[in-house]
Amino acid sequence: MESLGDQISVEAAVQTRFDLFTDAEFGKVFPATNTALKRIAEYCSQPDDAGSWFHVATSCRELLGSFVRELHSLGAVTPIHELKQGDTKGILKQLVKERSSASDNLIDLIQAIWSYVQSTVHRQTASKQDALRTYLWTGLLISEIWMLLRAVQNGD
Repeated sequence: MESLGDQISVEAAVQTRFDLFTDAEFGKVFPATNTALKRIAEYCSQPDDAGSWFHVATSCRELLGSFVRELHSLGAVTPIHELKQGDTKGILKQLVKERSSASDNLIDLIQAIWSYVQSTVHRQTASKQDALRTYLWTGLLISEIWMLLRAVQNGD
């Protein structure tokens, strides 16, 4: 683990994760998701006192729904009958179970992020830090799913 510190900084690891939002391939495959990520990032760049920060959580929840719809339209996931229509969290969990040997960890991540987003949606006193956390965690989840799909596609 110590040798990793010589090879990559925390900043570089984070940058690698979030470079996908400017990746042309990601933007082509997930145009609505990509546009929404950029729009939310622009909103988050406002001064601390300029925003109603709980709105970011609403946008992130909608973004995850849009991402699932794009996944479905690409044939990456077909929701099982037991799931309610629009069950974003359930569909993401299903996708991970179907495609990952590390599904328990990713499912825990989905659950944690979904819970945080939901709690922030209903908290009008949410701060800019809450909004940034919501955005970053949502982006991390999308990044994990994107990397999972690419690994499966590449036979990794």
